[in-house]
Amino acid sequence: MKIITVLITTILLSSSVHAQDRRKVDSLNTELQKHEARKKSLGSNATPMIDTTKADILNWLSKAYNAVDYEKLLVYAKECLAVSEKIGYKKGIGDAYHNIGNYYYQEYPLEKAKEYHAKALKIRLEMNDWRGIGETYNSIALDYGDEGNSTEQLRNYLIAIKYAEKAGDKRIKAAILHNIGQVYDKMGNTQMAFENYTKAKTINRATGNKHFLHNNLMALGAQQFKQKNYTEALADFKEALSAGLEVNLQGYQILGTYRSIGDVYMAIEDYSSASKNYDVMLALAIKMKSKEWIAIINISIGTVCEKQGNLKEALTTLLKVVDFLPDSSNRRKYNGLAYQELSVVYKKMKNYKMAWECYDKYEALKDKTDNVEVAKKEVSKLSQLLSQTAFDKQQDSMKAEQSKKDAVQSITRNSLVAGLILLVLLALILYNRFRLKKKANETITYEKERSDNLLLNILPAEVAEELKETGTAAAKHFDDVTVLFTDFKSFTTVSEQLSPQELVDELHTCFKGFDEICGKYNIEKIKTIGDAYLAVCGLPLANEKHAENVVRAAFEIREFMEKRHQSLGEKTFEIRIGINSGNVVAGIVGVKKFAYDIWGDTVNTAARMEQNSEAGKINISETTYSIVKNRFICEYRGEIDAKNKGKLKMYFVETNT
Repeated sequence: MKIITVLITTILLSSSVHAQDRRKVDSLNTELQKHEARKKSLGSNATPMIDTTKADILNWLSKAYNAVDYEKLLVYAKECLAVSEKIGYKKGIGDAYHNIGNYYYQEYPLEKAKEYHAKALKIRLEMNDWRGIGETYNSIALDYGDEGNSTEQLRNYLIAIKYAEKAGDKRIKAAILHNIGQVYDKMGNTQMAFENYTKAKTINRATGNKHFLHNNLMALGAQQFKQKNYTEALADFKEALSAGLEVNLQGYQILGTYRSIGDVYMAIEDYSSASKNYDVMLALAIKMKSKEWIAIINISIGTVCEKQGNLKEALTTLLKVVDFLPDSSNRRKYNGLAYQELSVVYKKMKNYKMAWECYDKYEALKDKTDNVEVAKKEVSKLSQLLSQTAFDKQQDSMKAEQSKKDAVQSITRNSLVAGLILLVLLALILYNRFRLKKKANETITYEKERSDNLLLNILPAEVAEELKETGTAAAKHFDDVTVLFTDFKSFTTVSEQLSPQELVDELHTCFKGFDEICGKYNIEKIKTIGDAYLAVCGLPLANEKHAENVVRAAFEIREFMEKRHQSLGEKTFEIRIGINSGNVVAGIVGVKKFAYDIWGDTVNTAARMEQNSEAGKINISETTYSIVKNRFICEYRGEIDAKNKGKLKMYFVETNT
């Protein structure tokens, strides 16, 4: 029996890399048949242990169909559950619950996924199954991600990593790190996304997990590409391709890898290399019979030909795309992209009429119905009229020659020429108006976006919107908020060691780091006063976790400054942090260089908490302590005399409970 179990485990571990591989699924089914035959031969001598083996095989068969055939995933998971419940096999029950949760994650409702993942977690916690616990927390994080709850998603990923480390499972740890990178990527935190992708890559390189390594490198390459670090992006994408080919990666993943490499070559204007990648892609897409990918690739190939000056080839390739796809929204999308590039090709060929028509079709597919579009269509009609008039003129000229050019026909011909000239002038005037209006609209849009972004840098989004709509923003009272105050210890002493520019640069780096941390926890930065930093959570939108969020942000700010101190020594600062909860009034003050600010005793007490804190410490008030005492371990400091406030109870926050 032990030999059979080892054999099965070996097969299962190898199959987990490619669930799509039919041969490995078949090998599992073969093991299941062998198991049933053995059980039948043992008859009444069969022990419950033989059914645990069956449950394990059914569990891995269920896993093998994840992302391939969800109905089979569910069938095998339910069969695993039935077998496990019959013999009281807790591991099998936990595995089955987890797989059923994965089914509902893909097929919905999401509440069912969360329900079954919670059941799996409960059993795995009872068994101290560290690997299984880490796997389940990872799935729960994915559930929250589908709900759009990035905070809970990230929290569950961090718990999952701890259990993966406890289990010594580097494979799951790497997968979770990659998932964390994706969350930070979605949140716009490029630095944290890059760090987590890189950690995952390091582990997968060390363990030889080429399939996951491919995913890490694709994510890192995309990061580098967005930042225009093309050399680094190309290196990542090429290594991803090598890893993918090594494990025989198929389908859209390998197509996407070739496309990313081609896009980098396009960006650095190495059109020959880009063309080679797109040709390989086209052959694969044709083999897959994927019309959408064939359309995408032909647009890219047409663009390469246009850049290389092969205009006829570009024209032929791009025309293949038009109406190639069946009638759908994607057909509209790719037709539009093809017409956009065709307009460029026709313009380079000096066929302005066709360039104009293709651009017209591109704009129409974008559903633009503004006045500019109307003007363009009117000009297009005039151009057609112009062509018809030219044809009529030619016919009249021939008749005039045949009738010995009599005077009446000569006058008519001259009139037609004059009319033709007027039409051309009118077309040019309308076209020029169209260009000027388009340029003006683009300028207006750019300036509006610029002013909106500047306003959002000064004010919260809701306040900025109110100010734009009404010209003013009323002051408001907020009952439940938490105020964060920080200050640098011995600021004057440190500043004397730095040049003015070094001092400004260090303050900028520190406050920028604080801004990013506050952004993660929905904390609104209010202002900086010299070397002090003021922020608040719970306004302008209420947040029931206002106190917890501020304390967690304070931990990260403290850690951020500790790392800088380790790196820079005396050329940076030590920080004091104070926190208080209560009510405030918030609004805009002034009419020139106006600013959003907060007032009230809550703010003053937060400042006293900071003044009575110590370097590297987080000092909270009694009010904040009453809110967070069950979530954090706090050290009571006693009643301390605070300026203009008398004696106040204060606490140092040490760590999570």
